[in-house]
Amino acid sequence: MSQTRKPEPESTVTLERQPSGATLLFVAETRNAEEILGLQELFDQFRQGCRVLSLAVGPITAFAVRALEGTDPQELSSLLETLAPSYRGRVEVGFNPSFYRHAVEDAALELGSKLVALQHCDLCHQPDPFPTRIHLRGRSGESAVGLYCERCVAQLAESSEREMIDTFLHADTHTFGQFQGLRLSSRPVRQGNQVRFTTHRPSDRIAATG
Repeated sequence: MSQTRKPEPESTVTLERQPSGATLLFVAETRNAEEILGLQELFDQFRQGCRVLSLAVGPITAFAVRALEGTDPQELSSLLETLAPSYRGRVEVGFNPSFYRHAVEDAALELGSKLVALQHCDLCHQPDPFPTRIHLRGRSGESAVGLYCERCVAQLAESSEREMIDTFLHADTHTFGQFQGLRLSSRPVRQGNQVRFTTHRPSDRIAATG
């Protein structure tokens, strides 16, 4: 009686990109706990159509917001601009690391706000509230995750997803050094803002055809 062989696990690489459009920063000077709570409740409501990340809480209270599909970024920006004067606030379109360090990080530390640590790009090492993520899982269960800022990703905006992944796998040798030489399958699987490829090494194909 023959036994059915279990298929060998596949190695996969998953690209998780952020929604198209700019990240908006909202920075407010809050005078008391009531104002802080009011802003937190308001931005919690935005989570229905946006990605929202709290950057600082206290005398300086700040949020990063990115509209999801179905939410108009222009309308969101206009709404935040209307809200800003009530909190002596400011809206910044696009995530600028220099602006973040001056208006959020330095100001929050000076005035005693609680800062939320941001993730950093694995290539340029700049902070980014909503980095693009590449997750590679090997056949033996080992895995590696690379994070990339909006600016580094923009340099490959005209590339296909396959070319983008391949470029980052080769450029980020610190994260993906043990996976060098992998090739991507031809047909990815899509789910939401994620696209997943199975991968193989050139030697796999030689072994299969030898």
